[in-house]
Amino acid sequence: MRNVFLIGLIIMTLGVGCGQKDTKEASSSDYYYDLEIVDSLSIDYLGEMYLLSIDAENDLFLFMGSKFDQLMLVNRQGEIISEYNKPTDAPDSFGNLAMGGSVYNGKIAIMGLRKFNIYDLEFNLLETFEKDNLVSISMIYLGYEHLQPVEIDGQIHYVSYSAGPQTTYESNDPNYYLEYNNFEFINTATKTFETIVPFHERSLFYQPKIAYNQIKPWFQVVGKEIHYVHNTDSMYYRYDIKNPENHFAEQIPFDEFILPKGFEFGKEESENSQKDRPGNVSNIFVHDGQSLILYRSGLKEYEIPEKTDDNTENWKRILEKDKLKLIVRENDGSYSAPSTISSKLTLQSFDKKGRLWVKPNSFFLDFEPDMVTFYEMKLVKREKE
Repeated sequence: MRNVFLIGLIIMTLGVGCGQKDTKEASSSDYYYDLEIVDSLSIDYLGEMYLLSIDAENDLFLFMGSKFDQLMLVNRQGEIISEYNKPTDAPDSFGNLAMGGSVYNGKIAIMGLRKFNIYDLEFNLLETFEKDNLVSISMIYLGYEHLQPVEIDGQIHYVSYSAGPQTTYESNDPNYYLEYNNFEFINTATKTFETIVPFHERSLFYQPKIAYNQIKPWFQVVGKEIHYVHNTDSMYYRYDIKNPENHFAEQIPFDEFILPKGFEFGKEESENSQKDRPGNVSNIFVHDGQSLILYRSGLKEYEIPEKTDDNTENWKRILEKDKLKLIVRENDGSYSAPSTISSKLTLQSFDKKGRLWVKPNSFFLDFEPDMVTFYEMKLVKREKE
């Protein structure tokens, strides 16, 4: 399929809370970015498929199926070339849920709740690491690149987001923010899991005076660095894995962004106190020096659509009112102007060939398709009128 036309994308928002508008001056750039469809990838599969990883060099796509212990490796023609579909108590199982996956350098790595497994491309088990530092998980996120490889001194290791803060403290305790680490470094040489990347001192969540719920980082590993953002903060970060003292932070020049209000330590967050809908950074994708940041600015209380008895319709109305936007950080540190994106597709990945992969958002579909389709898209730079 070689149709070329403008189309949008969506990332589902995950934050709650309220707050004030961000005071950073918005980008004054005279250009913005649109998206265009270049091609498509269709897979003969009935049900939901969650994209975990792409090996761009070999055009291999790793998916988790509707059964969360089902894995599939797909080629560029949409053929399922190998599959894992075994009971969760099988000797080579990773458990009942793939928290993240990676296909890289001829191997497939899968992060389960309690195990980290490495397979060959036919899903034959090569290595398994037991995870003994399991902490409580605040929320499960499916279909994101939560396990990414990193090469250090010739050895392939992995960076993982395990859907939790890596601390046993609750978010209404100040110690939660002192112990919070965003990611795990999985050392394949020592078979150990090390928590890494504490809050930067410029972060909204660094030694705060109030508590916050549902803090979620989004990240991309490039070289030996982790580029990341938090869902309800307006900062961009870059962390050097080998030299952790090199931890960079800057404010993103959003047009507007409502920060969360938070709540008092030692207490529970009250829904009644959350008048506004906060802004939400919903992902970051990095390729060739460009960082694509997706966000919603949030809504003031008077902007929030009036509720109906239909929860699905309420959610759709909020997403249409609180528009999804795209802003691009260039290699020189400058930013594009933001552009508004429609809510018809979900952005899944920005691979090493510079291809953006998106899929129809099932939330907006009125039927169940008989095939799973992903669109290959590209960024198009446009001058502001």
